[in-house]
Amino acid sequence: MKVKSTLLIIVILITGCSREFTNPYDPGNDSPDAWLPRNLSATIASENSVNLVWQNGCNFPVEYKVERRVNYGSFVELATVTSAEYTDPTIERDNFYTYRIRALAENNVSIASNTQKLKWAEPGYQIWSLDSMVTSFHDTLSEMLSVGISHDGSLIATGEEMQTRLWNVEAGELIWSGRNSSPGYFIRFRPDDAMLQAGNATIDVQNLSSTASDVEAGAYCFKYLSDNSGYAYAASKYFYMKFFDGSAEWGKFEEPYYYHFTSVDFHPTENRLVNGSTSKLVRVYKIRGENWYGDLIWTGTHPDAVTTVAYSPDGSKIAAGSEDGTIHVWNASPGSSIGEILLTMRHTGSVNHLVYSPDGNLIISGSEDYTLRAWNTATGALNWTINTSKPVRKFFISSDAEFIVALQQDKKLTSWSDVEDGYFSVYALSDGSEMWTGGTANDIDLCSNDEVVAAVTGNTLAVYSTKAKWIITD
Repeated sequence: MKVKSTLLIIVILITGCSREFTNPYDPGNDSPDAWLPRNLSATIASENSVNLVWQNGCNFPVEYKVERRVNYGSFVELATVTSAEYTDPTIERDNFYTYRIRALAENNVSIASNTQKLKWAEPGYQIWSLDSMVTSFHDTLSEMLSVGISHDGSLIATGEEMQTRLWNVEAGELIWSGRNSSPGYFIRFRPDDAMLQAGNATIDVQNLSSTASDVEAGAYCFKYLSDNSGYAYAASKYFYMKFFDGSAEWGKFEEPYYYHFTSVDFHPTENRLVNGSTSKLVRVYKIRGENWYGDLIWTGTHPDAVTTVAYSPDGSKIAAGSEDGTIHVWNASPGSSIGEILLTMRHTGSVNHLVYSPDGNLIISGSEDYTLRAWNTATGALNWTINTSKPVRKFFISSDAEFIVALQQDKKLTSWSDVEDGYFSVYALSDGSEMWTGGTANDIDLCSNDEVVAAVTGNTLAVYSTKAKWIITD
């Protein structure tokens, strides 16, 4: 009797295991999705192929049916595979595609996995947009004042009336929000992306928390050192430097009370900075020395208030723009001719912003005179002029020197109550021709890998692709 019972148990176990192994889907089961494939994701392998990977939804061996829909057609089976991956080498940019996976065991097929969609996007395609967002702290809409993208391209930060928020670049998901004591008029990520500054709010990005800030209220023209060792900024009539090299020393530069600092830039390789102010002066400081921080090296004089300054990529020259429309290029190399004016160019209105091209051959300047201009740095000759419908407030040059993203806005942002929307456009650096025009914006940022532009306006954050590529969505 004992032997028969043992044999019966063995038979039952064998039969049960066999049934589960060969036929996991039971039509009578209340959960037919228990073994469906999960977490399907797609990555672009080339312009004509996409890689699909997913996870098995059960512990028993199954096959997988890979299904694809082209444009608005029906799903069609591409292949049956035994591994949880597949490459489709037949995609074409004229179509858009939707993929899904089903598990197959004997003659039973599971319900479908999540989908992945592919669309070929030309430059200017809006990848995602979030509208009418409500703050975490009160039931009113949050005015977005500034935006910044992390250097690694994974995060977007928005500076708002009374809070800072972090978003995932890829999907636009809210990651973190924290309350500020004052509006975030600018966003600056530290070069290592471990910290960011939103107005006078300091955010620990790694630990997703606000941290104690020594930055004065009303801070502006904030800029980090490229080696993460410190930052410079202006507030009221003062110019500040702080270093994070362990000593945490302050270097404080001060001009008479009726002048304001307007701009700052760091030498690309030497321990120097240049700043401009409404005193009409361009000043160059040694920012790190054996005995003290902040030694004045030389001073240059403009005919009017200095609005913007920039070092050339090799650090040998400084360009400075003024309220009277003048641009001076100064010799910044140590020696007897340091501080000598090498070139002078002119707008017919205040120069709002200027930068050197990555190769140092051009100076790009945006002005209150409704123009964006490119100047030859060897001769001062005007290469091209773009006539805009609003003053050019700020712009970014792509690191590959292919294009310029320029923000055009009637009124410079001075308080959250008088935000006035502008718009941004993208131009070819080579000849100034317009490539595409984006949406409305009161602030923009270009990702350091040149892939996307983020723009904020009112209660909207939007992300645009700057290059033609495949866009993957759920």
